[in-house]
Amino acid sequence: MSKKSEAAQEIFSVSLSLFAQNGYTGTSIRQIASEAGISVGLTHHYFGNKERLGRLALVVLSENVAEAVDARVTFDEDPILNDLILTRCNLCYMLNGPYRRFYLDSLREDLFFNALLNNEARLLNELQRRYGFESTPDLNLLYNKYIPYNVEKTIVLKKEEGLFPTIDYEEIPWHICSASMGKFIPESLLLEKDAISRRISDEVHQQIPAQPSDALIAHCLHRSLEL
Repeated sequence: MSKKSEAAQEIFSVSLSLFAQNGYTGTSIRQIASEAGISVGLTHHYFGNKERLGRLALVVLSENVAEAVDARVTFDEDPILNDLILTRCNLCYMLNGPYRRFYLDSLREDLFFNALLNNEARLLNELQRRYGFESTPDLNLLYNKYIPYNVEKTIVLKKEEGLFPTIDYEEIPWHICSASMGKFIPESLLLEKDAISRRISDEVHQQIPAQPSDALIAHCLHRSLEL
């Protein structure tokens, strides 16, 4: 590993730790640089700003969950079931683990949405290919990103304020996924897949490492920063 890669990975690992301790809004670039023993200028040189570090943190944490989900059901095998399990496991991991405060901050600051925008809208593109329903790129973008994200943000953050008391946390993934796919996929099929996802998500969640591995961090940084 080059010195540049080592420095970038140290900065990122420190930022991930501080985000877990203090949340996104409670962490500054200066704190990250100080904790990593690297200058603020060099930290900005590698990552630009705190928002990019936060977006990368969300990518790494999502990949940490996705590896466990894909080991059970891959997207190519069953995109609907994969998405349901991924949504359930990701929500459980973020809300019940050390990154809860960071996750909530990422929703409040729309950091999560900004990270999501960089991803291909592949779910509805693939479902359109498989099931042959009519759609457009604009509808795919709307239902693959904007609508499900805003459903997640609204329910999660408003529950933190005491609203939606009759919606259990375990029901939130269904609302997110049905908001994304319900316009295009029969509800009976979604309910069938959701029932399966509920049965196996707890087992999959047990396989998710509490912290992303150094190898996963290095892979994500290499892909994102071209180190």
